[in-house]
Amino acid sequence: MSEDTTPTLDELQEYVLGVADATDPADPKYAAYLDHLKKMEEIRNLAASRRLSKEAILNAVVTGVGLVAVLGYEHFLPITGKAFSLLMKIRL
Repeated sequence: MSEDTTPTLDELQEYVLGVADATDPADPKYAAYLDHLKKMEEIRNLAASRRLSKEAILNAVVTGVGLVAVLGYEHFLPITGKAFSLLMKIRL
């Protein structure tokens, strides 16, 4: 671990594993090291489960663009939009 930067989770896990390897398994500190490793793994799993998928991001972007396009169309061409709705009613 470097002194000038905050260590990453991987660096912390490697450090704790190194310290645990150098510690006698009968020592109470060894159990604490294993507990810390379990907590770090839980943090890693929690962070991985909160990531958004590419499909969800794409869906949100496409929906937003479609909404802006419809609102822009209705803002600039309100008469045309109403005329098309009248044509559809006449055909039926």
